[in-house]
Amino acid sequence: MAQLADITAALSRGGMPSDTPAAIIQGASTAEERVVESKLSTLAADASREGIGAPAIVVIGKIAGLRQGLLPSMVGGAALDPDDFAAIAAAASSTAGQS
Repeated sequence: MAQLADITAALSRGGMPSDTPAAIIQGASTAEERVVESKLSTLAADASREGIGAPAIVVIGKIAGLRQGLLPSMVGGAALDPDDFAAIAAAASSTAGQS
């Protein structure tokens, strides 16, 4: 986590838009899982404010913005329609090799 601000700043300097979706996941797949959804320009500050520490997974790019579309089917909400899966898969494949 100590390098997160430097990493996001370098991505911005390299031309990645400041509003690029980003997320950080601490304790993935455990009962203590915590997720902070953000954008590139505020990810480090948001993670710090929420007390996210290492180890954590950082996801930056369009794929980070797909979580809300998948979340209902992952936490017992309404099941996604098969057409939703096709749209999500298409969006994910269109991000391959980007961000």
